[in-house]
Amino acid sequence: MDTTTKPSYRKRDAIAGLALVGALITIVIVDRVVGPKGAEIVFIVDQRPVMKSLRGAIRDRCLETAKSLHGQGMQCRFAVIPFGGQRSYLPSVELTDDLKVFHDQFEAVPGEAAPLDDTAVSAIERALKWNYREGEPVIFYLISATPCANADEVRDVANQLGQRGIVTFIQAGEEAQAACQPLLDIGGRFITFDGKESEITASSAKTGTRAASLVAKLSSQAGVQFAVAGLYSARTSVKRMEIVEKGGGTKESEDAVAAGLNWLARHQADDGHWSDHRKCEEGNICPAWNFLRGATHAETGLAILAFQAGGYYDFNGKSNERPEAERYSQVVQRGLDWLVEHQGEDGRWFGPVATWYEHGIATFAMTEACAVAYANRREPNPRYLYAATKAIKFLEDHQYEQGGWQYAIDSRGTGDTSVSGWQALALKSALEAEIPVAPEAMSRVKYFFEQSWNPNTGETQYMPKYGSATPLTTAVGLIVQHFIAKSPDSTIAVKSAEFLTPKAAAGIGRTGDFYTLYNCNLAMFLAGEDVWTNWNGAVRDEIIKRQITTGCARGSWIDSYGRTLDTAWAILALEVYYRYSPSYVPNHEH
Repeated sequence: MDTTTKPSYRKRDAIAGLALVGALITIVIVDRVVGPKGAEIVFIVDQRPVMKSLRGAIRDRCLETAKSLHGQGMQCRFAVIPFGGQRSYLPSVELTDDLKVFHDQFEAVPGEAAPLDDTAVSAIERALKWNYREGEPVIFYLISATPCANADEVRDVANQLGQRGIVTFIQAGEEAQAACQPLLDIGGRFITFDGKESEITASSAKTGTRAASLVAKLSSQAGVQFAVAGLYSARTSVKRMEIVEKGGGTKESEDAVAAGLNWLARHQADDGHWSDHRKCEEGNICPAWNFLRGATHAETGLAILAFQAGGYYDFNGKSNERPEAERYSQVVQRGLDWLVEHQGEDGRWFGPVATWYEHGIATFAMTEACAVAYANRREPNPRYLYAATKAIKFLEDHQYEQGGWQYAIDSRGTGDTSVSGWQALALKSALEAEIPVAPEAMSRVKYFFEQSWNPNTGETQYMPKYGSATPLTTAVGLIVQHFIAKSPDSTIAVKSAEFLTPKAAAGIGRTGDFYTLYNCNLAMFLAGEDVWTNWNGAVRDEIIKRQITTGCARGSWIDSYGRTLDTAWAILALEVYYRYSPSYVPNHEH
């Protein structure tokens, strides 16, 4: 690939304490620890006049950090040590795990000023004298214009930090990095005020992600890994089974997901793609038909989405809690690589049959691969980011005038809601990955669906003001209400859920095709607990019952579209409990 032609994209602001001088400052948020369930977090903040303009934002973000962590169930303790002789800016706060105490002390009138010769090193030395909980990681956030003025003092305190395995994040001016090298040598991380970064990435407010930012890879000396925050946090949570049960899932539903992913992994072609012309166990071929014969891009993209919805990404390493993670990581990587290699020069993923279905599903898989990388504090694979960016540009360039997509590349078309739903989710994932998306593309998608909604019944028609409405198209419309229109409490959204609810009692889980069930399950989950409880109870077990349990086909499903597509849709339907974190989905109570 000629990297000179790579489209530009805005990298995420590198932040661990302050993002940009004079801009809104964001303190790193740690959302969940894998292993330990808490941390000792000490903010060490420069209070000299040079920092005066930032003190309010620092205080606000420290409080926001504490609130976010408590909301995620982490048992953290927080403290603040100001230094630099201007104690009137921020108060000292002793280690506390009481959120109200932390808030009240932080908002209280500060105490007496510190000596003018108080330095960052002396503040670190004070922090080292505190008693921390045994077995919990200790993390210092040092926020200062010039934190490492005395080289000898820095080396001494770095030795102490290294011996105790304390990780230090340093936010300072770029010119201070060399002086702080002893702290970096023992596992620290340095982030400059001007937004340049070494290893730390964070989310942007422009993406709609509610978590302000994320901790990057911590030093191996700390022995701790932090999981993803925000929209995708439930996928890899150490409490995932609790999340499943709270949402209405069961051990049986998780077993069905595991068996389904196993079938997909076993039937991936050697070159990385999926299709119903697949490899099977010798002498034990899975019988199948393929309604969309030749839609290999769609089959491959949908299989990748099923793995990613379960928290299996192209960058997973070894995991004691999830021993299959590393193997499935290679499965996902091969699938993404195949898509990259079979993308058109103009960014399209089109096969001989499915056209925009293929492009939308493949683009959704690729943009989500980039989004989950960012959410996990990583830069996405450059090849995937380049492919996703090209695919989004192609999608935008060929959007119909009315705002949707249909089958062929024809700007004079009307578009249909089934096809357009995939493009809408691809665009939303692109925003999560901070891939440029034209604002007018999103507004036109919203307009297209607005013209398709029936305000009296809540139904979504197949085409704007044309064609009958079905549970499938109405479910797609409800998903768009949540993720694109951002109007989950609108009259249309409420009526859509009311339209779908009787379908569960009518046995849609037992008789419906898996494409419809996938969309309906996601839509009703997004709709909230009241409608979801009744829907889930009538549908979940019916989907599980329809899974094949013997022979080479064990773990798969088949109904209307072919074994690969039906299996992936069924898996996604049963992964709904953690695919998108409920705390980041509107209209859910917790």
